[in-house]
Amino acid sequence: MQSERIEDADAGDPPLAEEGPGQEQERDADGRTWWEQRTVRREDAAEVLRAYGPWLARWRRWAERERADRSLRDQCEFLYRWHQQLAQQDDQRELVLAVGLLTWMDPNGEAVHRHLVTHRVEISVERRTARLTVRLASESSLRVEDRDFLDSDDGWEPERSTAVAEDLAARSPHPLSEVVLEQLAQWQERALSRPVVFSAEWKPPREAEPNARLIYAPALIMRPRDRNALLRCYEQIAASIAFERFCHELRRYRNYVHPRREIQEAHTPDRDTLNVSWQVVSAVLNDLATTQPGSG
Repeated sequence: MQSERIEDADAGDPPLAEEGPGQEQERDADGRTWWEQRTVRREDAAEVLRAYGPWLARWRRWAERERADRSLRDQCEFLYRWHQQLAQQDDQRELVLAVGLLTWMDPNGEAVHRHLVTHRVEISVERRTARLTVRLASESSLRVEDRDFLDSDDGWEPERSTAVAEDLAARSPHPLSEVVLEQLAQWQERALSRPVVFSAEWKPPREAEPNARLIYAPALIMRPRDRNALLRCYEQIAASIAFERFCHELRRYRNYVHPRREIQEAHTPDRDTLNVSWQVVSAVLNDLATTQPGSG
């Protein structure tokens, strides 16, 4: 048999060659015997023919396992290349688990084809066993990214989208959970004014269609780092610092709720000051509700 055919799980049963090496017993005139190496035809190699059947059964089992394992092995090799790339360019690229593929084709031929919800993931490799592990990044959280590629011309309603994003942030579900699937259905009903066909299928469409579709379609995506998310993070940090600083100022105003103190100080806060103060109070109440549920 040819070694190439034996190693190819997709080529079918490896056939026996028409002839091959074998041995024939020789005897001289004195009755002494010995074995001679000769080329033997397939039909004359009885022992080879008897061994071929059991061997072929084992080969078929191996070929079936090989075909099943090949896809997994190729995926592991692909993930390992991503792992190496992230190790060298972690400040430029990121790997995300994305769900909720929104897709449509507008009359101008411009295609929308992007996932709504993402969560950063990381790949680790155990050196001793070379085991690959893909897990959600602990320092990351779910992100609703509709504001990065949609606007009012698309029928996007930012206020309604924010409500869905806040609900996801409060519940912190796994991207592949039923909760996220339900929230995608809510987003489809609330955040986009145009008709959207929603589907819980895992398989993405081959191409965008004129009608908007929202498909669950989970995917691992390697992409340039999301600068918009980084900017929003900086804005949140800046806002939290500003709120923290103003909290100290707000303490000075807490006694003005009593008219006598307001008269004594001869100071009446204007409407703008009251609005800013109320935002700080609301932020504090939200933090308390998150960190100490049921305390209210």
